[in-house]
Amino acid sequence: MTTLVQLHLDDNAFSGTIPTELSNLANLLELKLEDNALVGTIPDVLPPSLEELTLNENPGLIGRVPLVLTKLVNLTRLDLRNTGLVGEIPNALCDTIDDLQFDCRVTGLCGCGCECSIQNALANILAASKTEP
Repeated sequence: MTTLVQLHLDDNAFSGTIPTELSNLANLLELKLEDNALVGTIPDVLPPSLEELTLNENPGLIGRVPLVLTKLVNLTRLDLRNTGLVGEIPNALCDTIDDLQFDCRVTGLCGCGCECSIQNALANILAASKTEP
């Protein structure tokens, strides 16, 4: 299915991990997965054509913001609010994404002008201990 350009699966109570098979959708521009019950990490492979990725309201998403997002050169909107993601957002994303949304006051994310505080550091340590075998 190479002609699909929008996949809006928001507000469906989907659970489980984000399937890596989504990377096969070579022409996908918009992937909206917000307000579900997704868990795990953001996959290391995503459609290279993505312009918009919304993952907000999925508190079961954990780990760090993957560097693969910096390779999505067309990405202009990324929403990570109310997820379990932690760590510093890569500077390359701060510089290239017009609409980057996250809330450093209530999550473990920092960077992009949002100070990395002691709360963020503690959240990062706790998250790392949960993801290590």
